[in-house]
Amino acid sequence: MPMDDTAHLAVIDDLLARPLPEDGPGYQVAGLAATDLAALVTALRARFGPARAVALDGFTDPSLRRLPGPPLAEVLAERAVEMYGWSMGRRWLGVGRFTGDGEALTVVTAPVAQRRTGPAGSSWVEDLAALTGRHGPRRPVDWAAVEGELGLRLPRDYKLLVETFGAGSFDDSLELCTPGAEYARLEPPADDPAADDPATGPADGPALRLLQWAVSSAEHAFCWLLEGPDPEAWPVLARGDAWEPWQRFDCTSAEFVHRMLTDPRHPYSLARHVETHWFTAADCQCPVPGSGVMLEITVRTENDESHPRPEAEALAGLVRRIGERKDRFLVVERIPDEPDVYVQVWHEEGGDYTLEHRDGGADRHFQVLLGDAGPVIAAMTAWARREPSWGDGFAWERLELG
Repeated sequence: MPMDDTAHLAVIDDLLARPLPEDGPGYQVAGLAATDLAALVTALRARFGPARAVALDGFTDPSLRRLPGPPLAEVLAERAVEMYGWSMGRRWLGVGRFTGDGEALTVVTAPVAQRRTGPAGSSWVEDLAALTGRHGPRRPVDWAAVEGELGLRLPRDYKLLVETFGAGSFDDSLELCTPGAEYARLEPPADDPAADDPATGPADGPALRLLQWAVSSAEHAFCWLLEGPDPEAWPVLARGDAWEPWQRFDCTSAEFVHRMLTDPRHPYSLARHVETHWFTAADCQCPVPGSGVMLEITVRTENDESHPRPEAEALAGLVRRIGERKDRFLVVERIPDEPDVYVQVWHEEGGDYTLEHRDGGADRHFQVLLGDAGPVIAAMTAWARREPSWGDGFAWERLELG
């Protein structure tokens, strides 16, 4: 008798929980009894977010070659008939059918633990900046005054996070608590009144000393547990409301946010809801991806497509798409058109992104090479919104056109 989807999900959970073997091909494959692939993918979408079609009718998405770890593109190209995949923090998961297996389904897992969004050797804050396309000079903060008012030292990671991003929110969902902010202000530490909850510690133990550093639009609280004098050792505590037990995470605040944005299995994941991530400054009233607000631009592609007034998320999708033959660049012009004013990007699969902008003539034409699509999307979106600082932080070079 075939297993139902609950049993299949249990098999997948077990596979994801196993350590990957150090020897061998670097990935794991497991067979499932015959089932409805569409129903299983629907169940997995509810758990891990949107699925990516990596193989259809025997054609394998070539961008799989960009994943670190084992050569999944080659593995699937030889066998996959139809497969859907999810990037899940430290693992890649694929579910589908292989040639010769009939109706039976196959599960593939592979490591992507080395995948980072920033350059090699970068910090979690730098990875977040790369992921959200945040650029520009660091914002000065008088930390001596802030720490003097709080009566304690703050983690270096948090200070860098605030200097890099300032007051505002990630994905319009997670608001940083920052010194002097109008809405989410960094307040002095306080004792948790729910510390006698059995789930958070002994009922007769001391109250938890907490310092809140972020809050979500769903009113989830994110704090440090001040369990010692060294702020670099403070763990993160999180919970949904005042009646829930705290969950402990032994990581820095920047790593916690990065995992929220990239890991669909994180308890407070935002990756289940959106694929493109951004940061909205507290003083920015601009529309954001998925808001339904159209950008006053026209996007033209190498294959002669024209996309007037796209939403920000649609523009991001067009940037991420380019790279294949006859679909390697796009040009963005404003509405109404301004002569000799535009931005454009060129990208071939496996190479850098060449971002260019012209501001009124050939002597005002500049370019910069970028390693991934994130900063390109952020810059083009900010340019479309006419943000004055859209190009800050890039090493622009004047392009000599002869």
